[in-house]
Amino acid sequence: AAAIDTSIETGEIPPPNKKKQTDPFMSQAEWERMLLSRPDLAATKQFIQSFKNHTVSSDVYYKIAKMMIADSRPEMKSLGVLVVGSNNSVMSFQILAGVSASGSGEPKANAQKYISAYSNSMANVQILLGVLRGTDTVAARAALTQFDVAAKRFLANGTTSTGGTAGRGTAAQFQPFVAVLTMLSGSSDGSLASQAANSLNQLQNLLGTSGNPTGNIAQTP
Repeated sequence: AAAIDTSIETGEIPPPNKKKQTDPFMSQAEWERMLLSRPDLAATKQFIQSFKNHTVSSDVYYKIAKMMIADSRPEMKSLGVLVVGSNNSVMSFQILAGVSASGSGEPKANAQKYISAYSNSMANVQILLGVLRGTDTVAARAALTQFDVAAKRFLANGTTSTGGTAGRGTAAQFQPFVAVLTMLSGSSDGSLASQAANSLNQLQNLLGTSGNPTGNIAQTP
């Protein structure tokens, strides 16, 4: 749990135990034998670091993470969430949203913590845009919730994640959401459509473009 909390707070994982160093170019089968036989935090941290060092492919990384999350042992599920949560991406968000929606206990709680971090920076906000452009409706609902938080944080408060002023450049980064939210507002999924419509209304109000179907930011003379 401590390793997961550190990962969520800092975006980094504690360094692997040097006694647990492995061949960085292990095959998927070798990683499966190491990681899936029993819950092993040290081996899991080594796997994450190998991915960050580009010696584990994205395909292998997420295949094994999904296997860990699908495991019946809660400790293994939690390590799978740590693996996914240690790399912010559209795929990671979609997996975390699934755990948050259908999981339980510590894996669910940790997945929700990781999801909440996606509203903390503009880089993560752009990942939310990718999620909303996808077809995963469970992830889309979670993304809309984090988008609303981010929009208020960066537009209503007028600050960036580093404490600077949120000017036209920041507002422009929210501009692509207008078209996506408009599309989702017409979704056949009534719940998703309603949530997207509310998010769109909030965004247009924050951008000062309410009533403007294109969402273009009003130009200052």
